[in-house]
Amino acid sequence: MAEPAEITVLPLGSPLDPAAIDDLQTLLCTGRPEFAIPWGEDHRQRLADNTGVLTAVALAGGAMLSHACVFFDKQRSEVGLEAHVYTHPDHRRQGLSAEVCAALLEAWDAFTAGGSRLVLGTGAALAAKLYGRLGFRPLLGSLDAHAFL
Repeated sequence: MAEPAEITVLPLGSPLDPAAIDDLQTLLCTGRPEFAIPWGEDHRQRLADNTGVLTAVALAGGAMLSHACVFFDKQRSEVGLEAHVYTHPDHRRQGLSAEVCAALLEAWDAFTAGGSRLVLGTGAALAAKLYGRLGFRPLLGSLDAHAFL
C-alpha cells in the first residue's frame, strides 16, 4: 500500500530548496511537454525565497505528488494569482489537488485576514469543476478566468 500523502503549506519566508524547485518543474512537465521550458532565474528565485508566494504541497516518501501556489505582490496583497496547480499523473483522481488547494486557500485567507481576492486561469473543464467546488466563480462566464471572492 502506498504511503499516504502529507499536505503542507510552507511558511512564508522559509527558503525552498533548489532541488524542490527542480522537483516542482519536473512535476509540472510530467506528461505536458509544453511546460518543459526552463523557468527564468527571477521565477526560480521567487520560489526559492518563498516571499511573494504561498506554497502548498502533497508529499509522500519525499516525493512531491501535488502542488499549488499563490503569487502576490509583497507590498500589496489584495489580489493573488493561484498558479502551478498540478498533480502527478500517477496520483490523480485521489483528491490531492483538492486537498492542496483547500489548504492553500485556508492559508491565504489567514495571511490576508480575509481581505483579498484570488484569480486563476484554466482551460480544463475538470479543473474548472474543482475550482467551483472550492468557491471560485467564473469571470464573465468564461472557463478560462476564475475568481475566489
